[in-house]
Amino acid sequence: MRIDSGSSSGGQLSNTNEKVLSIVFHARSTNGASVYVGDDGVGPGGGYELTPDATVSPDFTQAGADPNAGHVLFSSFYVVCPTPNDKVDWLAILK
Repeated sequence: MRIDSGSSSGGQLSNTNEKVLSIVFHARSTNGASVYVGDDGVGPGGGYELTPDATVSPDFTQAGADPNAGHVLFSSFYVVCPTPNDKVDWLAILK
């Protein structure tokens, strides 16, 4: 297991196929507009919207289940920041 972190102003977070057990996305408080996280179809019409200073923490483990259950590949996460200079910070626990 390892922890990885970074920030993105748009695009795919990683091209690795490591399994994500948990990830936290945080839209910076200084962002000028909402940002979006999701799969390769993410954008204002799809994905999870984060207003400035908002956080979302999807957890892909399932209590009491097989440790491999519910995982998502790191390469499946994308970010869209429609306003220049906006960013999403992230912290992931990878298997």
